Amino acid sequence: MKKLLLLSGGVGSRAGLSVPKQYHEIKGTTLVESLLREISSFFDELYVVADPKYNNLFDNFNVKKMIKGSENSRLDSLKNGLRGMPIQDDDLIFIHEAARPKIKIDDLKKHQELTAKKKPSVTTSKVYNTMFVLDEHGEIIDSIPKTNIVNGNNPQSYIGSDLIGILPLLDNYVN
Repeated sequence: MKKLLLLSGGVGSRAGLSVPKQYHEIKGTTLVESLLREISSFFDELYVVADPKYNNLFDNFNVKKMIKGSENSRLDSLKNGLRGMPIQDDDLIFIHEAARPKIKIDDLKKHQELTAKKKPSVTTSKVYNTMFVLDEHGEIIDSIPKTNIVNGNNPQSYIGSDLIGILPLLDNYVN
């Protein structure tokens, strides 16, 4: 089963808007509504992690379950989402952020092909910024060649059994 875990709990503090950027309206529709109109038909089930005061924005979509986001961090919201949805070994789980509306069905199909082969799939982009290694005092001690370095982005997709295996480890991960 293809399931989407949509992380829509961010506050968008850097955007300087009166609402989180995923709930900002452009031409009469929010970014998250625009995103879901584009991609929701691809999935068998939708799970949304959000601040409950925005739950009504998802009424027009076939959301299986609304999950309360965390006020602490994206990682905590992700944990809430993964624990709040049923995951079977053979499920294809897609994780995406609501504030990233530029995704197409063809991109999701590419992720599905890789994940169906039991390979996690993460959207990546080339790193153009200079990357440094810091010591324990925050001093630069080296630079990292960018040749084989990429940024991990969204969407990401995983086979259910892989996520089931890492869920217990998430509690030990510090953001």
